[in-house]
Amino acid sequence: MEIFLGWLGFSLLAGWIASNKGNSFWGYFLLSIFLSPLLGIIAALVSKSPETVNIEAAAKGKITETHRPCPFCAEPIRLAAKKCPHCQTELGDLPMPESEAAVLARYGINKNGNWYVVAGQSYASPEEAITEAKKL
Repeated sequence: MEIFLGWLGFSLLAGWIASNKGNSFWGYFLLSIFLSPLLGIIAALVSKSPETVNIEAAAKGKITETHRPCPFCAEPIRLAAKKCPHCQTELGDLPMPESEAAVLARYGINKNGNWYVVAGQSYASPEEAITEAKKL
């Protein structure tokens, strides 16, 4: 019985860590239940938040005014594309990823050179700035 309660408790912890990073609580909770709470916690700790993925794609130039990355192969495709020309995946009506500027504006973050400024504090990475902006 103690093993079951420990398994359940650590699975809840994995889901909680994931939800604090903006990922799916239930996805990581179920991953932990079926595989292992240790794997779920590790996966939750190393996963990136959706905002971070959009910022990194924008920084690499994959999100522009006319192109976005394919969600399956990450190659640049046109915004209106229904099928990826690289991996041949049907895209349907996928949501458009936000540009770095849109994500930063949503959280009230100003970019000053290579620094991200939130409430007078400067941060080297957008992830840190977004985390601090969420706390405000």
